[in-house]
Amino acid sequence: MIGLDTPGDQFFDSIVFGEIKPGHWMAGSDFFRRTQEPGGPEETTPPAKLIHMVIVYARDNSVTLYRNGRLYGETLHQGENCNCSRRASRGFCSGNGCPE
Repeated sequence: MIGLDTPGDQFFDSIVFGEIKPGHWMAGSDFFRRTQEPGGPEETTPPAKLIHMVIVYARDNSVTLYRNGRLYGETLHQGENCNCSRRASRGFCSGNGCPE
């Protein structure tokens, strides 16, 4: 996973795979506060082939996922964005947040 994490793991947001629904992508967050399964199709790309996943967090607190430049599932509205860009670090993450 690739994600953003704040010091002390207070907030994190990340691209995650298979956390709630096996074979599906979603936007993960601390304690599932900003997490919903977007309803995208099951991933069928072989592991050796690269794909491009993007999450867009908008000012209206919507969360939209894109896979290879195309909408993946539905745009979701849940929770409040952590608005932590000034204090967050980025990194490759495990299922329990990102390393500091």
